[in-house]
Amino acid sequence: MGLKIPPEIKFAQKIVRRHQLVPPFSVKEIIEKYATVIFDDIPGVDGVSLNIKVPDKTPTVVVNSTAPKVRQRFTMAHELGHIIIPWHIGTLIADVADGIELSQSEHEAAYAYWELEKEANRFAAELLMPQEWLSEQVPRYENIAELHEFVVKQCNVSAWTSAIKLALSLPPHIVFCAESNNEIQYSGRSEGTFANPLLKGSFFSKDLFPDSYYPYSTDHYTWRSGGNNIHWWRLPSTIDSTTTDIRNWKKIQEDIIVDISYSGNITELKHSLNGIIGSANSMYMRLGDDYNAEGLVAACMQRFHNRDEVTKFVEHPDFKIFLQKRAVDIINKALSK
Repeated sequence: MGLKIPPEIKFAQKIVRRHQLVPPFSVKEIIEKYATVIFDDIPGVDGVSLNIKVPDKTPTVVVNSTAPKVRQRFTMAHELGHIIIPWHIGTLIADVADGIELSQSEHEAAYAYWELEKEANRFAAELLMPQEWLSEQVPRYENIAELHEFVVKQCNVSAWTSAIKLALSLPPHIVFCAESNNEIQYSGRSEGTFANPLLKGSFFSKDLFPDSYYPYSTDHYTWRSGGNNIHWWRLPSTIDSTTTDIRNWKKIQEDIIVDISYSGNITELKHSLNGIIGSANSMYMRLGDDYNAEGLVAACMQRFHNRDEVTKFVEHPDFKIFLQKRAVDIINKALSK
């Protein structure tokens, strides 16, 4: 069963169909069909929409003329969202900052405001990068970095905005991040991916790269945009579950713990291992794919990496064998019920 499409995205799709929009196109020409557009220096905000759905008045959109052109383009698409989405009314100020300091009494109003802003952002992303158009581009590129670069240039959007939107069109088991000055700037993953994205603001070591980041990936692609190195990893959906090792998973687990000279609470470590495997198993079952050991090994592998509490255990040479044995045991027990 497919994901439910939010109404604001449906409204954007109607505009795309009505005007037969195919990237690249002039956002200014489109919004001028619905509003008076003014470019002016408005410090502190990206844009302002006035007289939204006020009877007998044409909406007016003011765009910050000092902002970069790509940002102005997104702002116009965002403001068009406010005009088109039926429940957005009055005067709205667009500020795509990550957050805002508020007093307790302002929280409820602020929450409603930011929900409207998120809706307008989703409208803008769909308008500038129509999902149907994106889906047509994906199979044309094996290299995801080249696809990403094409979308950025063709749609005249930021690498960050396009990465988030592009991830919705990509198949499961793909992660991405942008890093600069040894720090993660942003990250994400495609739908159905078990692996956690790298944490924003966390340290990214070029000396350790690429072996320490998704070392089990099948492909790694990079490109550079706006001072950031952007990385895309394609992760395996299945990993071979067969091994010649005669030990059971419990014996392998004990041997690894001894080998790494684990100094912490062993009971807590085992609880962590079981919890991660249980989470991976639940996520894998919810996908609705064929339930098999190869898929479960891959799901567990994705869930284990980049977790500090089990790093030494995961780095042990027998870790993969442990997962193979554990996955086969789980699948056999499930199928015997």
